Amino acid sequence: MIEINLLPEGIRTTEGTPPRRFAMYVGFLILFLGLCFYVMKYIKVELPNITQKITLAGIEKQNLIIKQKEVEEITVKIDDLSKKIADLDDLNLSRVRYARLFDRLTNAIPEGVWFRTFTVAPEASTSLRYLPAGRRYAITMQGNAVATTPLERNHKVTELLSNLEKQFNIPPESALPPNPIPEDYGFCKFIGARFERPRPDGIATSTISVLQGLDEKVVKTISVPKEGADFRINFIFDMPAAKNQGN
Repeated sequence: MIEINLLPEGIRTTEGTPPRRFAMYVGFLILFLGLCFYVMKYIKVELPNITQKITLAGIEKQNLIIKQKEVEEITVKIDDLSKKIADLDDLNLSRVRYARLFDRLTNAIPEGVWFRTFTVAPEASTSLRYLPAGRRYAITMQGNAVATTPLERNHKVTELLSNLEKQFNIPPESALPPNPIPEDYGFCKFIGARFERPRPDGIATSTISVLQGLDEKVVKTISVPKEGADFRINFIFDMPAAKNQGN
């Protein structure tokens, strides 16, 4: 039987699903399926990858901790060796370098001058430059200057004093020290000490005797001065104390 809906078109009941609602259903279904796909992908793919990365990171962390301990042990050894090297260098700087000292003294001796005695001994006075434990030594030199006249002999002693000042980096007496005074002012790096100005302790005329056993023919061919100038020089120097002394 054929049924005819006589109601007006605006109030008729629509049979089946309207296209707009159908499209909405399809959209929700696609969104749900996409969300399910993303969740399944995260659970099946991403989550295992993250778990694996966490495991690898944990293993790497343990390896880094082991390496860090090794580095710390090596660092401690390096620090210990560095301290020992510093102690040795410091000790080397605080000792008297006799070979270098004699080398500079030899360069300072003018012709016609020689030393008869030479001593290096600790000085009782306190080092004013290196407090509180600076080492202080005194050099005592006794010798003779040979020349034909007293003036020439005195000149040779004066030349010796001048050469000593140059060899040991002693500033000229007339020079004004800079202000402030640098730490290395007047310091002789070659010796590792700071030297005071050498002071003569008396010059006396003495008779020079020809060495016994010398051939008389040789004595007649050479001109040996009959007199010389005996001199005595005091030469004080300060040395830095060992920085790690007592450690």
